[in-house]
Amino acid sequence: MSNVIQLLERLGEDANLSDHTLENLKQQMQDLELSEVTQKAILEGDANALETLMNLSPIVCGIIIEDDEDSPDENEDEPQQPSQAVAV
Repeated sequence: MSNVIQLLERLGEDANLSDHTLENLKQQMQDLELSEVTQKAILEGDANALETLMNLSPIVCGIIIEDDEDSPDENEDEPQQPSQAVAV
């Protein structure tokens, strides 16, 4: 898994790497000893396949904001307390 991340980091950090030929990219993947299935997923840009191959689950985040009906009017000088939010 770290080899996949290492390659993706290299591609993201070095603008010149993204301009390399397909053969150069294939050679880099072979040098990192990536499996054929992983190489195919990278070449096809298949993020879902990479997540599956790397046993990753998508990150899901939800925010619930409490609707406070008793909140003071906006024109009042009293400081308003922030609404409570929960992130999961």
